[in-house]
Amino acid sequence: MIRLRRREVPRATAGCRGVPDFLVIGAMKSGTTTLYFDLASQPSIGMTTVREPSVLVRAEPDEAADYYRRMFAAGPEARRLGEVSSLYSKLPQHAGIPERARRVLGADLRLIYLVRNPVERAISHHHHAFAAGVCGPDVNAAVRSDDSLVDFGRYAMQLGAWLRVFPPESALVMRFEDYVADRASGLQRVGEFLSVSVDAKRIRADQAFNRSEGKEVPGRLLRLLSGNLDLVLVRRAIPERLRQRLRRPFFRPAPVRPRPPRVDTIDLLVDRLAPDAERLACLIGWKAPIWDFEATRLKYAEVQP
Repeated sequence: MIRLRRREVPRATAGCRGVPDFLVIGAMKSGTTTLYFDLASQPSIGMTTVREPSVLVRAEPDEAADYYRRMFAAGPEARRLGEVSSLYSKLPQHAGIPERARRVLGADLRLIYLVRNPVERAISHHHHAFAAGVCGPDVNAAVRSDDSLVDFGRYAMQLGAWLRVFPPESALVMRFEDYVADRASGLQRVGEFLSVSVDAKRIRADQAFNRSEGKEVPGRLLRLLSGNLDLVLVRRAIPERLRQRLRRPFFRPAPVRPRPPRVDTIDLLVDRLAPDAERLACLIGWKAPIWDFEATRLKYAEVQP
């Protein structure tokens, strides 16, 4: 786990505000869905009742607070309210989000950023996009034509935009690799950061969420509907069992995982992403390389046909 120096903050009275006290800002394909469910299992933490509402992207600032107040059903024990939305670390696709967050949620907002080996993240991102039907199966071509596969893994660039608006102690950065290896410990770190008590026994530690293999993926119509916040709120009102039955016709089987990238594609990804990883280490005060990119090169060299 990597964390920035933090200051003590008073316990939140979450139920009084009805808007998030903290945001999980990403990164995409870095365990944010699993973290959402782990946080939602805690009585001391109230999460939006739908995942990834991305209110700060989909609503105007003067409307955002009203949407948020309709997205929480936290009990009386909740001391913090939170939202998980990976759109919040997708520069340059979505710019100005930190400024919106400060305007809507205030200067005391806390930020949690899950980061993954950016080469592995880019490959998983491509698989996700291919499964959704928005790109072809060739990861080698995608890396060279779709800048988002690299940009969304430039964590220093993404986090830097937030730290120009919020102080460094407002952010907790965690490695995906550490979190999935020991979710109980990771959840405890989050609880300490948010100044709330957590009970790791409540999480479903034997289950990982949002894996691509073997799952069904949403069709184009469902993806379009999920971008409308009013429809998201309607979905929130439908019981989960009925929601699962209604959504079935909109899903299709995920395609077979594409072939792994060539060695020259891994080299290209490392060359483009390693400098940002070094900047991230400086930004958060990490003393050693965050990821072993040479090991990443060797891994993909060994799986070449």
